[in-house]
Amino acid sequence: MSIFARAPQSGQGAVAGARSVLRRLLETESVSGVIVDVAGKGNGIPHRRLVHHLEQIDRSLAFGPVMTTNGARLATQVTDRRVAPDADRGTSIPTAIVHRPCEAKAAVELRKLHQVDPRQVMVIAVDCVGTHEASGFLAMESAADAWSEEYVESLRAGEPDSAWPIAYRPACSRCVDAISAVADLWLHVIGVPETDEILVEVGDPVLAERLGLSASDDSPGRASTLAALRACRSAKRQQDLDAALQALQPAEEDGSPGLAALFDTCLGCLNCGTACPICYCKECLFRTDSVRMDTRHLIDLADRRGAVRLPGDAILYQLTRLMHVSTSCVGCGLCASACPMDLPVDWVFQAVARETQSLLDYHPGFDPAQPIPVSTFEREEFETLGEH
Repeated sequence: MSIFARAPQSGQGAVAGARSVLRRLLETESVSGVIVDVAGKGNGIPHRRLVHHLEQIDRSLAFGPVMTTNGARLATQVTDRRVAPDADRGTSIPTAIVHRPCEAKAAVELRKLHQVDPRQVMVIAVDCVGTHEASGFLAMESAADAWSEEYVESLRAGEPDSAWPIAYRPACSRCVDAISAVADLWLHVIGVPETDEILVEVGDPVLAERLGLSASDDSPGRASTLAALRACRSAKRQQDLDAALQALQPAEEDGSPGLAALFDTCLGCLNCGTACPICYCKECLFRTDSVRMDTRHLIDLADRRGAVRLPGDAILYQLTRLMHVSTSCVGCGLCASACPMDLPVDWVFQAVARETQSLLDYHPGFDPAQPIPVSTFEREEFETLGEH
């Protein structure tokens, strides 16, 4: 059962309030380091850094408006998988990592896949209403301190749309989870009065005492602000994903699969898989010779068809990824952000994920104890599948 607490008032806003909590984590040796966005020089993009020295915390941005990497992938980097799941970690100190809701959900899925060890990683969850594409953010002409506080005020109000000239990433605009369901410590801003800066929620009372946080009640306006945001985003999410499923249907004029048309310009660069936190395999099948077409077979295929597309198997790659990740897709949208052809990868994947997750009654990222469907076997499951 988590408890609410107040961070020491900084008098300088939510960004400084979050820094005070991160600083206390390091000072009390509750963590060995903190992975958090750190402000770039000038108008540069904030980048994740593993911070060990306190002075670097003064440049941290827990509520950063740009996400270039899903933090769950970084959590795997600070997890020593040579340690057996049931081994005693003794007095080892975990590494803290600041996660947005989609990152925290992905970390839960990777826990189930034994890629992230909760004994080695402390998740600090921050509220989030959306992030911007890095390219659009670079075009903004504003100082770091100005945009960070401006973004936090939009976050505090639970605004579904960006207050800046650049929109949130498409995946963010249809995200309904502004807070994380699973974490060790939360830094809340949505619906929290400006005078309170941030509201801290801690899963372990011992940790709250060690950090010197004073007990508090939940902010009275937080629930209603979150409900309003969720209602607005839910409507857009349903509309967007319904449209995606319709686009996947065969075209009436020629019967060609909609999926093939959507991915017709796929370059096969595999960037989307690289960006996806659920694609954790050390060696992807599509980076091996297993899928490389034999020269003689390629020539024979061209003879029979008249022409054969090169490089090929773009749809096979996307279908394989859908099969592997759709049940655990958390909708972070970084697959689309990584695509050089601006293909709506996340739009398609989220639409399919909605159907598979509903079919399996599975909610990724919400319950660490709920096994991933692909790791379980249910006797006489889907008995009516294929019947009309």
